[in-house]
Amino acid sequence: MKHIIKIISMWFLSIIIAPIAYANDDVAAQIQIQNSKYENGYNSGNADAVAALHTKDARVMVSGFPTSVGKDAIRANITAETSGPAKLNLSLETTELDVAENMAYEKGRWTTVIKEEGKADITINGPYLVIWKKVDNKWLIHFDAVFSE
Repeated sequence: MKHIIKIISMWFLSIIIAPIAYANDDVAAQIQIQNSKYENGYNSGNADAVAALHTKDARVMVSGFPTSVGKDAIRANITAETSGPAKLNLSLETTELDVAENMAYEKGRWTTVIKEEGKADITINGPYLVIWKKVDNKWLIHFDAVFSE
């Protein structure tokens, strides 16, 4: 009898836990898509595409620079970063993701390779922390803290 109760308990827990794990996998896939859009927008200098991935009152904190608040400020800063003579190649790597209903936090590492004609490539990198917020069924960046090493 104990064996049957144990099996039923495990079965019941799997029914409860499996959808949660699946939901987190689904969110991870959605956030990965958003990160790819960010990389593509940034690397092509499309500040509008990058700004569109943020909530209307998003905050972006980059070490050594003033905090950007709102899509217009974020757009302006991305334009400033990507409009120079160098070609930037940003890549993002998620190392941890945790989801709670309509909010998620992502820890990761960023790497940017700076290529400028006639000069050696420069690689810079560091960790980042993003708080994602689900707005109108889309995951958007609500807070982004970027650090360099």
